[in-house]
Amino acid sequence: MGSCLAKDLCAMIQTEPMKLAPDPQVPPPEPATCGPIATPPGTTGLRVWLALALILAVGIALRVMPWHGYPWIGFDENLYKVYVEKLDAQGLGAYPVISAEYVARQRATPKAFLPPTRFLYIFFSATWRATFYGDAKYQKVQTLEDVKTDPTLKSMRAISTLFTCLTLLVGAAFARRLAGDGAMLGVTALMACAPTQLHMAQHGLIDGFFAFWALTALWLLWENLQSTNNPRWLAAYGATLALMVMTKENAAFVTFALCCVIAIAHFARWGFVTRNLLLVTVIGPTVGLVALITLAGGVHVFVDIYQLLVSKAENLSYAIATGDGPWYRYIVDLLLASPLILLLAVSMVLQLRRTEHALLYVTAFIACSYVFMCNVKYGMNLRYANMWDMPLRLLAFTQLGLLTTRLPQRWIQPGLCLVVAGLCAFDLHQYQVLFVNFDRDYEMITTNLLYALKILKLMPPN
Repeated sequence: MGSCLAKDLCAMIQTEPMKLAPDPQVPPPEPATCGPIATPPGTTGLRVWLALALILAVGIALRVMPWHGYPWIGFDENLYKVYVEKLDAQGLGAYPVISAEYVARQRATPKAFLPPTRFLYIFFSATWRATFYGDAKYQKVQTLEDVKTDPTLKSMRAISTLFTCLTLLVGAAFARRLAGDGAMLGVTALMACAPTQLHMAQHGLIDGFFAFWALTALWLLWENLQSTNNPRWLAAYGATLALMVMTKENAAFVTFALCCVIAIAHFARWGFVTRNLLLVTVIGPTVGLVALITLAGGVHVFVDIYQLLVSKAENLSYAIATGDGPWYRYIVDLLLASPLILLLAVSMVLQLRRTEHALLYVTAFIACSYVFMCNVKYGMNLRYANMWDMPLRLLAFTQLGLLTTRLPQRWIQPGLCLVVAGLCAFDLHQYQVLFVNFDRDYEMITTNLLYALKILKLMPPN
Protein backbone atom coordinates (compact mmCIF):
# COMPACT_ATOMS: atom_id res chain seq x y z
CA MET A 1 0.00 0.00 0.00
CA GLY A 2 2.78 2.46 0.94
CA SER A 3 4.50 1.88 -2.39
CA CYS A 4 1.30 2.58 -4.30
CA LEU A 5 0.68 5.75 -2.35
CA ALA A 6 4.19 6.97 -3.03
CA LYS A 7 3.81 6.30 -6.75
CA ASP A 8 0.48 8.09 -6.84
CA LEU A 9 1.97 11.11 -5.11
CA CYS A 10 4.86 11.24 -7.56
CA ALA A 11 2.41 11.18 -10.46
CA MET A 12 0.26 13.83 -8.83
CA ILE A 13 3.05 16.35 -8.36
CA GLN A 14 4.32 15.68 -11.88
CA THR A 15 7.91 14.82 -11.16
CA GLU A 16 10.27 12.10 -12.20
CA PRO A 17 13.24 10.44 -10.52
CA MET A 18 16.57 12.20 -10.67
CA LYS A 19 19.26 10.18 -12.42
CA LEU A 20 22.63 10.66 -10.81
CA ALA A 21 25.76 10.75 -12.92
CA PRO A 22 27.35 7.31 -13.31
CA ASP A 23 30.57 6.61 -11.48
CA PRO A 24 32.79 3.79 -12.73
CA GLN A 25 33.97 2.98 -9.21
CA VAL A 26 30.70 3.31 -7.32
CA PRO A 27 27.53 1.32 -8.08
CA PRO A 28 24.71 3.61 -9.21
CA PRO A 29 22.24 4.62 -6.50
CA GLU A 30 19.08 2.57 -6.13
CA PRO A 31 16.00 3.81 -7.98
CA ALA A 32 14.14 6.40 -5.95
CA THR A 33 10.46 7.15 -5.49
CA CYS A 34 9.37 10.54 -4.22
CA GLY A 35 12.68 11.24 -2.57
CA PRO A 36 15.58 12.33 -4.81
CA ILE A 37 13.62 14.02 -7.53
CA ALA A 38 14.11 17.24 -9.41
CA THR A 39 12.15 19.01 -12.07
CA PRO A 40 13.93 18.76 -15.42
CA PRO A 41 14.63 22.13 -17.07
CA GLY A 42 11.84 23.56 -19.15
CA THR A 43 9.03 21.31 -17.93
CA THR A 44 7.27 23.77 -15.61
CA GLY A 45 4.14 25.16 -17.22
CA LEU A 46 2.94 28.75 -17.24
CA ARG A 47 0.07 28.00 -14.86
CA VAL A 48 2.52 26.71 -12.27
CA TRP A 49 4.64 29.86 -12.50
CA LEU A 50 1.54 32.05 -12.21
CA ALA A 51 0.39 30.10 -9.16
CA LEU A 52 3.84 30.44 -7.63
CA ALA A 53 3.86 34.18 -8.32
CA LEU A 54 0.51 34.53 -6.56
CA ILE A 55 1.70 32.54 -3.53
CA LEU A 56 4.93 34.53 -3.33
CA ALA A 57 3.01 37.80 -3.59
CA VAL A 58 0.80 36.78 -0.67
CA GLY A 59 3.79 35.58 1.37
CA ILE A 60 5.74 38.78 0.75
CA ALA A 61 2.70 40.91 1.59
CA LEU A 62 2.26 39.05 4.88
CA ARG A 63 5.89 39.82 5.74
CA VAL A 64 5.89 43.45 4.68
CA MET A 65 2.59 44.52 6.22
CA PRO A 66 2.75 45.70 9.86
CA TRP A 67 1.00 43.27 12.21
CA HIS A 68 1.08 45.56 15.27
CA GLY A 69 2.41 42.98 17.69
CA TYR A 70 5.01 43.85 20.33
CA PRO A 71 5.27 47.65 19.92
CA TRP A 72 8.56 48.46 21.67
CA ILE A 73 12.18 48.02 20.74
CA GLY A 74 13.52 44.72 22.07
CA PHE A 75 16.66 44.15 24.11
CA ASP A 76 18.56 42.55 21.23
CA GLU A 77 17.32 45.16 18.78
CA ASN A 78 18.71 47.91 20.97
CA LEU A 79 22.16 46.29 21.02
CA TYR A 80 22.20 45.79 17.25
CA LYS A 81 21.11 49.41 16.85
CA VAL A 82 24.24 50.58 18.68
CA TYR A 83 26.51 48.54 16.41
CA VAL A 84 24.73 49.66 13.25
CA GLU A 85 25.06 53.32 14.18
CA LYS A 86 28.73 52.95 15.11
CA LEU A 87 29.49 51.25 11.81
CA ASP A 88 27.50 53.87 9.91
CA ALA A 89 29.27 56.74 11.68
CA GLN A 90 32.83 55.41 11.81
CA GLY A 91 33.06 53.23 8.72
CA LEU A 92 34.30 49.70 8.16
CA GLY A 93 37.88 50.61 9.04
CA ALA A 94 36.82 51.30 12.63
CA TYR A 95 35.50 47.79 13.21
CA PRO A 96 38.59 46.73 15.22
CA VAL A 97 37.90 49.69 17.52
CA ILE A 98 34.26 48.61 17.89
CA SER A 99 35.44 45.10 18.75
CA ALA A 100 37.98 46.37 21.30
CA GLU A 101 35.28 48.52 22.93
CA TYR A 102 33.09 45.43 23.23
CA VAL A 103 35.86 43.48 24.97
CA ALA A 104 36.49 46.33 27.43
CA ARG A 105 32.79 46.74 28.17
CA GLN A 106 32.17 43.01 28.51
CA ARG A 107 35.03 42.60 30.97
CA ALA A 108 33.64 45.37 33.16
CA THR A 109 30.15 43.91 33.59
CA PRO A 110 28.71 40.54 34.62
CA LYS A 111 26.06 40.79 31.90
CA ALA A 112 26.50 39.27 28.44
CA PHE A 113 26.06 41.46 25.37
CA LEU A 114 25.70 40.49 21.74
CA PRO A 115 29.13 40.44 20.05
CA PRO A 116 30.07 42.65 17.08
CA THR A 117 31.22 39.51 15.26
CA ARG A 118 27.64 39.11 14.06
CA PHE A 119 28.97 41.28 11.31
CA LEU A 120 26.92 40.59 8.22
CA TYR A 121 23.54 41.57 9.68
CA ILE A 122 25.07 44.72 11.16
CA PHE A 123 26.76 45.57 7.85
CA PHE A 124 23.62 45.05 5.76
CA SER A 125 21.57 47.17 8.19
CA ALA A 126 24.16 49.96 8.15
CA THR A 127 24.24 49.84 4.36
CA TRP A 128 20.44 50.09 4.21
CA ARG A 129 20.52 53.05 6.59
CA ALA A 130 23.18 54.86 4.59
CA THR A 131 21.34 54.20 1.33
CA PHE A 132 17.81 55.17 2.31
CA TYR A 133 18.26 57.54 5.24
CA GLY A 134 21.55 59.23 4.40
CA ASP A 135 22.68 61.60 7.14
CA ALA A 136 19.62 61.17 9.35
CA LYS A 137 20.46 61.86 12.98
CA TYR A 138 21.04 59.10 15.48
CA GLN A 139 18.45 59.14 18.21
CA LYS A 140 17.51 57.31 21.39
CA VAL A 141 14.33 55.28 21.24
CA GLN A 142 12.25 56.41 24.21
CA THR A 143 8.66 56.52 22.95
CA LEU A 144 6.43 54.49 20.65
CA GLU A 145 6.74 57.25 18.09
CA ASP A 146 10.53 56.86 18.20
CA VAL A 147 10.12 53.14 17.50
CA LYS A 148 8.12 53.95 14.37
CA THR A 149 10.43 56.66 13.06
CA ASP A 150 13.98 55.73 14.10
CA PRO A 151 16.00 55.26 10.87
CA THR A 152 18.33 52.65 12.34
CA LEU A 153 15.57 50.47 13.72
CA LYS A 154 13.62 50.78 10.47
CA SER A 155 16.74 49.71 8.55
CA MET A 156 17.28 46.66 10.75
CA ARG A 157 13.67 45.61 10.41
CA ALA A 158 13.80 46.18 6.64
CA ILE A 159 16.75 43.79 6.37
CA SER A 160 14.91 41.21 8.47
CA THR A 161 11.84 41.54 6.26
CA LEU A 162 13.87 41.37 3.06
CA PHE A 163 15.69 38.19 4.04
CA THR A 164 12.59 36.38 5.24
CA CYS A 165 11.18 37.13 1.78
CA LEU A 166 14.38 35.75 0.23
CA THR A 167 14.04 32.67 2.44
CA LEU A 168 10.60 32.16 0.91
CA LEU A 169 12.15 32.30 -2.57
CA VAL A 170 15.00 29.94 -1.68
CA GLY A 171 12.52 27.55 -0.09
CA ALA A 172 10.49 27.50 -3.30
CA ALA A 173 13.55 26.78 -5.45
CA PHE A 174 14.82 24.14 -3.04
CA ALA A 175 11.44 22.38 -2.86
CA ARG A 176 11.21 22.31 -6.65
CA ARG A 177 14.66 20.77 -6.96
CA LEU A 178 13.88 18.21 -4.29
CA ALA A 179 10.35 17.20 -5.20
CA GLY A 180 9.03 19.02 -8.26
CA ASP A 181 6.39 21.60 -9.06
CA GLY A 182 3.64 20.34 -6.79
CA ALA A 183 5.91 20.36 -3.77
CA MET A 184 7.20 23.79 -4.75
CA LEU A 185 3.70 25.24 -4.66
CA GLY A 186 2.61 23.42 -1.52
CA VAL A 187 5.74 24.07 0.51
CA THR A 188 5.88 27.72 -0.57
CA ALA A 189 2.26 28.21 0.50
CA LEU A 190 3.00 26.68 3.90
CA MET A 191 6.16 28.75 4.26
CA ALA A 192 4.27 31.91 3.29
CA CYS A 193 2.16 31.55 6.44
CA ALA A 194 4.74 30.09 8.84
CA PRO A 195 4.29 31.88 12.21
CA THR A 196 7.98 32.01 13.09
CA GLN A 197 8.90 33.35 9.65
CA LEU A 198 6.32 36.12 9.90
CA HIS A 199 7.51 37.00 13.39
CA MET A 200 11.13 37.33 12.25
CA ALA A 201 10.01 39.64 9.43
CA GLN A 202 8.52 42.11 11.92
CA HIS A 203 11.53 42.68 14.18
CA GLY A 204 15.17 43.66 13.89
CA LEU A 205 16.49 40.24 14.87
CA ILE A 206 19.28 38.28 13.28
CA ASP A 207 17.71 34.82 13.39
CA GLY A 208 15.54 35.13 10.27
CA PHE A 209 18.54 36.60 8.46
CA PHE A 210 20.69 33.68 9.60
CA ALA A 211 18.01 31.14 8.60
CA PHE A 212 18.30 32.39 5.01
CA TRP A 213 22.01 31.55 4.85
CA ALA A 214 21.56 28.20 6.59
CA LEU A 215 18.75 27.11 4.24
CA THR A 216 20.69 28.33 1.20
CA ALA A 217 23.72 26.32 2.30
CA LEU A 218 21.55 23.22 2.73
CA TRP A 219 20.08 23.69 -0.76
CA LEU A 220 23.46 24.26 -2.40
CA LEU A 221 24.96 21.22 -0.70
CA TRP A 222 22.17 19.13 -2.23
CA GLU A 223 22.90 20.56 -5.67
CA ASN A 224 26.58 19.72 -5.30
CA LEU A 225 25.76 16.18 -4.26
CA GLN A 226 23.75 15.78 -7.47
CA SER A 227 26.09 17.67 -9.85
CA THR A 228 29.62 16.35 -9.68
CA ASN A 229 32.21 19.16 -9.46
CA ASN A 230 30.03 21.85 -11.02
CA PRO A 231 32.13 25.02 -10.51
CA ARG A 232 29.11 27.33 -10.19
CA TRP A 233 27.39 25.23 -7.53
CA LEU A 234 30.68 24.80 -5.67
CA ALA A 235 31.44 28.53 -5.74
CA ALA A 236 27.94 29.45 -4.58
CA TYR A 237 28.09 26.86 -1.80
CA GLY A 238 31.49 28.04 -0.56
CA ALA A 239 30.47 31.71 -0.63
CA THR A 240 27.28 30.94 1.28
CA LEU A 241 29.21 29.08 3.98
CA ALA A 242 31.61 32.01 4.35
CA LEU A 243 28.80 34.54 4.64
CA MET A 244 26.92 32.32 7.09
CA VAL A 245 29.96 32.20 9.37
CA MET A 246 30.13 36.00 9.24
CA THR A 247 26.51 36.22 10.38
CA LYS A 248 26.32 34.42 13.71
CA GLU A 249 28.19 31.94 15.86
CA ASN A 250 25.35 29.44 15.34
CA ALA A 251 27.03 28.81 11.99
CA ALA A 252 29.19 26.30 13.86
CA PHE A 253 26.12 24.11 14.47
CA VAL A 254 25.02 24.32 10.85
CA THR A 255 28.51 23.60 9.53
CA PHE A 256 28.92 20.56 11.77
CA ALA A 257 25.45 19.37 10.77
CA LEU A 258 26.29 19.74 7.07
CA CYS A 259 29.49 17.75 7.58
CA CYS A 260 27.46 14.99 9.22
CA VAL A 261 24.99 15.07 6.34
CA ILE A 262 27.85 14.77 3.84
CA ALA A 263 29.12 11.69 5.66
CA ILE A 264 25.65 10.15 5.71
CA ALA A 265 25.12 11.03 2.05
CA HIS A 266 28.33 9.22 1.13
CA PHE A 267 27.44 5.98 2.87
CA ALA A 268 23.72 6.13 1.98
CA ARG A 269 24.53 7.02 -1.65
CA TRP A 270 22.33 10.11 -1.87
CA GLY A 271 24.77 11.59 -4.36
CA PHE A 272 28.48 11.86 -5.01
CA VAL A 273 30.82 13.27 -2.37
CA THR A 274 33.85 14.55 -4.25
CA ARG A 275 37.17 15.85 -3.03
CA ASN A 276 36.31 19.33 -4.30
CA LEU A 277 33.07 19.32 -2.32
CA LEU A 278 34.94 18.41 0.85
CA LEU A 279 37.54 21.11 0.20
CA VAL A 280 34.88 23.78 -0.33
CA THR A 281 33.07 22.67 2.84
CA VAL A 282 36.28 23.40 4.74
CA ILE A 283 37.51 26.44 2.80
CA GLY A 284 34.20 28.34 2.83
CA PRO A 285 33.81 28.57 6.62
CA THR A 286 37.55 29.16 6.98
CA VAL A 287 37.37 32.21 4.71
CA GLY A 288 34.47 33.55 6.75
CA LEU A 289 36.36 32.95 9.98
CA VAL A 290 39.48 34.71 8.69
CA ALA A 291 37.36 37.67 7.59
CA LEU A 292 35.82 37.91 11.07
CA ILE A 293 39.23 37.74 12.74
CA THR A 294 40.49 40.52 10.46
CA LEU A 295 37.46 42.69 11.19
CA ALA A 296 37.84 42.10 14.92
CA GLY A 297 41.43 43.32 14.83
CA GLY A 298 43.32 40.08 15.30
CA VAL A 299 43.18 36.59 16.75
CA HIS A 300 43.55 37.70 20.38
CA VAL A 301 40.62 40.11 20.21
CA PHE A 302 38.49 37.54 18.40
CA VAL A 303 39.24 34.85 21.00
CA ASP A 304 38.57 37.31 23.83
CA ILE A 305 35.18 38.17 22.33
CA TYR A 306 33.99 34.58 22.33
CA GLN A 307 35.54 33.61 25.63
CA LEU A 308 33.83 36.55 27.31
CA LEU A 309 30.54 35.85 25.53
CA VAL A 310 30.47 32.21 26.63
CA SER A 311 31.55 32.87 30.21
CA LYS A 312 29.17 35.79 30.77
CA ALA A 313 26.22 34.15 28.99
CA GLU A 314 26.25 31.30 31.51
CA ASN A 315 25.62 33.85 34.27
CA LEU A 316 22.98 35.89 32.46
CA SER A 317 19.81 35.73 34.53
CA TYR A 318 17.47 36.00 31.53
CA ALA A 319 19.22 33.17 29.68
CA ILE A 320 19.15 31.00 32.81
CA ALA A 321 15.44 31.71 33.27
CA THR A 322 14.34 31.19 29.66
CA GLY A 323 16.99 29.29 27.68
CA ASP A 324 17.22 26.03 29.60
CA GLY A 325 15.25 22.82 29.43
CA PRO A 326 15.40 19.16 28.40
CA TRP A 327 16.69 17.97 25.05
CA TYR A 328 13.14 17.97 23.65
CA ARG A 329 12.64 21.68 24.39
CA TYR A 330 12.59 22.54 20.67
CA ILE A 331 9.99 19.85 20.01
CA VAL A 332 7.74 21.36 22.69
CA ASP A 333 8.16 24.86 21.27
CA LEU A 334 7.50 23.73 17.70
CA LEU A 335 4.43 21.85 18.88
CA LEU A 336 3.12 25.02 20.49
CA ALA A 337 3.87 27.22 17.47
CA SER A 338 2.91 24.96 14.53
CA PRO A 339 1.43 21.74 15.96
CA LEU A 340 -0.13 20.40 12.77
CA ILE A 341 3.02 20.94 10.72
CA LEU A 342 5.15 19.18 13.32
CA LEU A 343 2.78 16.22 13.68
CA LEU A 344 2.53 15.74 9.92
CA ALA A 345 6.32 16.01 9.53
CA VAL A 346 6.99 13.48 12.30
CA SER A 347 4.44 11.05 10.86
CA MET A 348 6.20 11.32 7.49
CA VAL A 349 9.61 10.70 9.05
CA LEU A 350 8.33 7.54 10.72
CA GLN A 351 7.44 5.98 7.37
CA LEU A 352 10.38 7.11 5.25
CA ARG A 353 12.06 4.50 3.10
CA ARG A 354 15.71 4.41 2.18
CA THR A 355 14.97 5.28 -1.45
CA GLU A 356 13.39 8.61 -0.51
CA HIS A 357 16.70 10.40 -0.54
CA ALA A 358 15.51 14.00 -0.60
CA LEU A 359 13.26 13.57 2.42
CA LEU A 360 15.96 11.63 4.24
CA TYR A 361 18.40 14.42 3.38
CA VAL A 362 16.37 17.19 5.01
CA THR A 363 15.50 14.90 7.92
CA ALA A 364 19.19 14.19 8.50
CA PHE A 365 19.94 17.91 8.56
CA ILE A 366 17.22 18.58 11.13
CA ALA A 367 18.39 15.67 13.28
CA CYS A 368 22.10 16.51 13.11
CA SER A 369 21.65 20.21 13.82
CA TYR A 370 19.15 19.39 16.57
CA VAL A 371 21.71 17.25 18.38
CA PHE A 372 24.11 20.19 18.57
CA MET A 373 21.53 22.86 19.36
CA CYS A 374 19.73 21.04 22.16
CA ASN A 375 22.97 20.65 24.10
CA VAL A 376 23.74 24.36 24.48
CA LYS A 377 23.37 25.28 28.13
CA TYR A 378 20.97 28.21 28.59
CA GLY A 379 20.97 28.65 24.82
CA MET A 380 17.70 27.24 23.49
CA ASN A 381 15.12 29.44 21.81
CA LEU A 382 12.55 28.82 19.08
CA ARG A 383 14.11 31.70 17.12
CA TYR A 384 17.09 29.48 16.40
CA ALA A 385 14.84 26.85 14.78
CA ASN A 386 13.79 29.10 11.88
CA MET A 387 16.13 27.20 9.56
CA TRP A 388 14.00 24.06 10.05
CA ASP A 389 10.78 25.70 8.82
CA MET A 390 11.16 24.73 5.17
CA PRO A 391 12.38 21.12 5.74
CA LEU A 392 9.54 20.50 8.19
CA ARG A 393 6.99 21.84 5.72
CA LEU A 394 8.39 19.68 2.92
CA LEU A 395 7.89 16.62 5.12
CA ALA A 396 4.43 17.81 6.17
CA PHE A 397 3.34 18.47 2.59
CA THR A 398 4.55 15.06 1.46
CA GLN A 399 2.55 13.43 4.23
CA LEU A 400 -0.52 15.41 3.16
CA GLY A 401 0.03 14.19 -0.38
CA LEU A 402 0.11 10.59 0.78
CA LEU A 403 -3.05 11.06 2.85
CA THR A 404 -5.00 12.66 0.01
CA THR A 405 -4.23 9.74 -2.33
CA ARG A 406 -6.92 7.88 -0.39
CA LEU A 407 -9.48 10.15 -2.04
CA PRO A 408 -11.06 9.38 -5.41
CA GLN A 409 -8.69 10.26 -8.24
CA ARG A 410 -10.56 13.38 -9.36
CA TRP A 411 -10.57 14.78 -5.81
CA ILE A 412 -6.88 14.30 -5.04
CA GLN A 413 -5.53 17.64 -6.23
CA PRO A 414 -8.54 19.72 -5.07
CA GLY A 415 -8.42 17.92 -1.74
CA LEU A 416 -4.71 18.57 -1.33
CA CYS A 417 -5.15 22.25 -2.19
CA LEU A 418 -8.00 22.55 0.29
CA VAL A 419 -6.02 20.93 3.10
CA VAL A 420 -2.96 23.10 2.40
CA ALA A 421 -5.16 26.20 2.47
CA GLY A 422 -6.60 25.07 5.79
CA LEU A 423 -3.11 24.58 7.21
CA CYS A 424 -2.11 28.04 6.02
CA ALA A 425 -5.16 29.56 7.70
CA PHE A 426 -4.39 27.70 10.92
CA ASP A 427 -0.78 28.89 10.95
CA LEU A 428 -1.88 32.48 10.34
CA HIS A 429 -4.24 32.13 13.29
CA GLN A 430 -1.33 30.80 15.35
CA TYR A 431 0.75 33.82 14.42
CA GLN A 432 -2.09 36.16 15.38
CA VAL A 433 -2.49 34.46 18.76
CA LEU A 434 1.19 34.00 19.60
CA PHE A 435 2.79 37.20 18.38
CA VAL A 436 0.07 39.80 17.77
CA ASN A 437 -2.61 39.31 20.40
CA PHE A 438 0.13 38.51 22.92
CA ASP A 439 2.09 41.75 22.68
CA ARG A 440 3.90 41.80 26.02
CA ASP A 441 7.18 40.51 24.61
CA TYR A 442 8.70 39.59 21.27
CA GLU A 443 10.79 36.68 22.56
CA MET A 444 9.74 33.24 21.32
CA ILE A 445 10.33 31.54 24.67
CA THR A 446 8.21 28.67 25.94
CA THR A 447 6.65 30.72 28.74
CA ASN A 448 5.37 33.35 26.32
CA LEU A 449 3.94 30.70 24.01
CA LEU A 450 2.11 29.06 26.92
CA TYR A 451 0.65 32.37 28.07
CA ALA A 452 -0.34 33.37 24.55
CA LEU A 453 -2.18 30.07 24.06
CA LYS A 454 -3.79 30.51 27.51
CA ILE A 455 -2.39 27.23 28.75
CA LEU A 456 -1.03 29.37 31.58
CA LYS A 457 -3.34 32.10 32.85
CA LEU A 458 -1.47 33.77 35.69
CA MET A 459 0.57 36.45 33.95
CA PRO A 460 4.00 37.33 35.32
CA PRO A 461 4.69 40.95 36.27
CA ASN A 462 6.22 43.20 33.60
